[in-house]
Amino acid sequence: MRGHRGDVLGVDERRTAPLRRAVAEGPAPLGPDTPPHQRVPAVLDALARFKLDNQSLYLVLEEAGASSPYESPSYAWWHTTPRDSLAQCTDAERAGFLAHALLAAVRADLIAHLLTVERLSVEEIRTRLAAHVHSVLPADARR
Repeated sequence: MRGHRGDVLGVDERRTAPLRRAVAEGPAPLGPDTPPHQRVPAVLDALARFKLDNQSLYLVLEEAGASSPYESPSYAWWHTTPRDSLAQCTDAERAGFLAHALLAAVRADLIAHLLTVERLSVEEIRTRLAAHVHSVLPADARR
């Protein structure tokens, strides 16, 4: 199983490399110089779209191997981005929790459920995600 998890992580790293670069170094709305009220929703939307396009990979990645998906290097990397953006407009503890809560909204199993069981379209999922993100952003980040 360990080898299988390593293979899945390798595929994830290769596929997400361009998106990670855009988030780490790119221009707005994904890049690090973007204000939180623009960046956090843009990053979550990009991640949701990526998971929609790579559902099988993410269903395996989020469930494979470790006792918790929150301990994976991939999750830690994705958590850091919204957490650091949110820390610009709220305290560090709240920023960390909000980042976890927002990332829960783009879990692969939830996206699969919304598509297959609730029969939402991709656009409806993205619209509802954007509304959710906006509703939980600290007031200072909504400006």
